[in-house]
Amino acid sequence: MKFNLRDKTTLIIVITSLIALVTAGLFISRRVDIAFERFLEDQVRLFDRMQEADPNTLQPFPGIRRFVQIRQEAPHQQLEEQFVREVWRGLTLAGIVAVGMSFIIGMLFSSLITKPLVRLKKHIAKVKQHEYDDRLDMKGSDEIAELGHDFDELREELGRVEELRKDAVSDLAHEITTPLQSLLGIVEGIEEGIYDGKEKVEDMKTSIEQLRRMIDDLRLFSHARAKVRDVDLQAIPFLQFIQSTCAAVFFEAEKKGLTVGIAVSADATIRADADMLAHILTNLVKNAMQYTKQGSIIIEAHGKEVSEFSVRDTGSGINAKDLPYIFERFYRGDQSRSRETGGTGLGLSIVKEYIDQLGWQITVQSEAGVGSEFRIKTQ
Repeated sequence: MKFNLRDKTTLIIVITSLIALVTAGLFISRRVDIAFERFLEDQVRLFDRMQEADPNTLQPFPGIRRFVQIRQEAPHQQLEEQFVREVWRGLTLAGIVAVGMSFIIGMLFSSLITKPLVRLKKHIAKVKQHEYDDRLDMKGSDEIAELGHDFDELREELGRVEELRKDAVSDLAHEITTPLQSLLGIVEGIEEGIYDGKEKVEDMKTSIEQLRRMIDDLRLFSHARAKVRDVDLQAIPFLQFIQSTCAAVFFEAEKKGLTVGIAVSADATIRADADMLAHILTNLVKNAMQYTKQGSIIIEAHGKEVSEFSVRDTGSGINAKDLPYIFERFYRGDQSRSRETGGTGLGLSIVKEYIDQLGWQITVQSEAGVGSEFRIKTQ
């Protein structure tokens, strides 16, 4: 039989109450005996006063004087004193037993409650030392067990984030090193007369552009996380906004041989923060372009007042195991594919930050080898 924390607490209260009631009962029993003696004495004194005032007064309680007299005779008085002593011994013993039982029961139940908490504290200390492999595996179904299960989930998540952080440092080092090595090789070649500086200008610009993009991503993500300004909502002509904001990205996509389409009516408007919406659109289109070798990228929305829009591609898609994590910073599922496309892994994290600040929702449908669709609900 399983008990939750409430049941255990209730049981402790009931047992403690029973012990208290038994102890109180014994105490009350003694007090009643004393009160009865006083009552008898008061009745005798009252009877005496009434007899003095009127000898013909009937006795209110027949036989009461004889009862009191018997109680006052030596043998009966000794028996009564012995009885009182036995009662007090019983009360003392009952008190000792009650205290002992309360202590034992309290220790048992407090152990049941505090033992898992002590284990949890030890595991928290391990997590502080960045040890994420040891599971708590707390048994039971009460609130403390649920807390243990939640801690295990959090520990696993922290461990995964720690691995992500280490991978991110390695990836960033790789991404930064590649263009730097390229620049260094070109400069050394020019110094040694192997290259003509003018011939390598484009290669140098390409390497510098790669570094600039990485720095921009890091700066933009830091800016989004910091929430440095308030959201400024306004009605924006959606089609014109897409065309002007994404023109450069569309140009790159077309150079790559991709078809870009905008399925949005000319009079469609969207209520959004212009700066945030620009970052959302450009990052989604860049992400689609990176993982689409051939095919198309489509931005689609319906209605005059846009409440939902999507960015769809026919690229390599996302594996099911990677879908829950694609909005986490620095996450890149297929490492070999990531090496080909480059980048910091921050693009979708930036999108998610701005989506949350706008109070919107974003969902993803994807199939490996078929393509992906990012759908944003603005209401």
